[in-house]
Amino acid sequence: MNKHNTSVGNMTNNNQLNNFEVKESLIVSEQKAELNVIEFPQIQQVIKAEKRPFWSIIIPTYNNTKYLEQTLIAVLEQAPSEEVMQIEVVDDCSTEGDVEEIVKRVGFGRISFYRNAQNLGLIGNWNACIARAQGDWVHILHQDDLVMPGFYAKLQAGIEQQPNIGAAFCRYLFVNEEGSKLAESYLHRETPGIIENWLERIVEKQQIQCSSIVVKRSVYEQLGGYCPQAGYAADWEMWKRIASRYQFWFEPETLAAYRSHPFSATSKYTKSGANIADTRRAIEISESYLPKHIAVEASTRAREYYALYAFDIAQQMMQLGYLEIAVTQIQEGLKCSKSAKVMNLLAELLTKYKDLFNVFTSIFADTNKENISATINQIREQEQKLAFDLKDINLIVFPDWQQPEELIYQELSSLIKNIITHPSADKIKLLIDNTGVLEENVDFIIFNIVFSLFEEDLNATAEPAISLTGGLTQKQWQGLLPKISNRVALNIDNFAAIEGAKAKNIPVCYVESFKIPDFFEKSRI
Repeated sequence: MNKHNTSVGNMTNNNQLNNFEVKESLIVSEQKAELNVIEFPQIQQVIKAEKRPFWSIIIPTYNNTKYLEQTLIAVLEQAPSEEVMQIEVVDDCSTEGDVEEIVKRVGFGRISFYRNAQNLGLIGNWNACIARAQGDWVHILHQDDLVMPGFYAKLQAGIEQQPNIGAAFCRYLFVNEEGSKLAESYLHRETPGIIENWLERIVEKQQIQCSSIVVKRSVYEQLGGYCPQAGYAADWEMWKRIASRYQFWFEPETLAAYRSHPFSATSKYTKSGANIADTRRAIEISESYLPKHIAVEASTRAREYYALYAFDIAQQMMQLGYLEIAVTQIQEGLKCSKSAKVMNLLAELLTKYKDLFNVFTSIFADTNKENISATINQIREQEQKLAFDLKDINLIVFPDWQQPEELIYQELSSLIKNIITHPSADKIKLLIDNTGVLEENVDFIIFNIVFSLFEEDLNATAEPAISLTGGLTQKQWQGLLPKISNRVALNIDNFAAIEGAKAKNIPVCYVESFKIPDFFEKSRI
């Protein structure tokens, strides 16, 4: 997260801010009251006469089997015998894809498969994974993440040096859909060993992805499973709970990978604001068991950190044109903290983005969700009266939205990626036709694409400028088409929509053409 040095600048309406603070403080109080009874699901001990395996590698699954085979192969390539390592896939009643077929085909009997009797949800399935684990140490490896050669051997070596630790984890990579490196996690220490002052550090912010950490099963038995009330942040809450009682071992070698992609839970939770709301709840939950000498101070720092984090996301969303998501992130961020640093950044954002200022000045006195949506819709209507904010180079595509979602995503992702990395990106506007599909559905797909690309190190030259063209009349098409430079041909073109818009005569170009730096200059000669 970026650190900000901001000033109040031209911020106005301080009274409105104060009123908003009062209302939000009441909301926070009500939420804390809801957490008086915190549920840490009980984990039963393993009752088994024969020798237990050292490892239990349990892979929770639900739909989206795209990466499952890679995940399983990565485990099998370093798996010892069944007596040493249990490997099992626990499916939460998937409605898409054949998880069991993949397990049988890839595992050749080495991987067991279990399907829950009913859908338990994300957290429920994690706890089901622990319940089915027979080994002394449990690794919950998500179906789209990876472990690298040496992961289990290196962590076992550390565990055997310090048998009283509660968990062990390694450095890890953030990778994209193709498995290419986006970033690397923080190096907590340069040599393998126990991390000093770990509780204070993990309480302040989430620093571990599930792919990189293993937990002693007896720790789960003593402390309970993942807390449903923590939702999206249940893993972070668990690491804090363990750290309050046990030491953590760290392996500095990078031996795991967390995959970022548009179908992951992160993008969905970001759009709804649950990423911050659940994080806030996780902070409140951990305050109930943290030592008193660090509970208040560390939790205050955590709240400020995630408020600033939410504002960072809001700024990214405003740059991409996602006003409603930006508003949601700011609202949730303000529920975390209203420190001077947070309020100064809010002032900076409202000064910088007129639309944000208009929305927030209208809701400081009334936080009714319907009124917020009405304000946003009104702003959108004013902006979208065919004033597409066209640029020097205006491109249009006509995707067939009846095609499989993954194919649509692949085509549009490639197109947007090539546009934002083109030397003339700041001169390019992309119009996307959404004939036959709701704008909010298309908006969600595009948001996922851009959100995913944002996490890649693309050396982008400009933010993508994108608008939808759904609902235009023939007269409006007649006014728009002469201003279009090229129609980008896709493998999933909607030829009926092209015909209906009378866009057949627009010069056609292809995504591959963008690799030529001066392509657009040549095309206009």
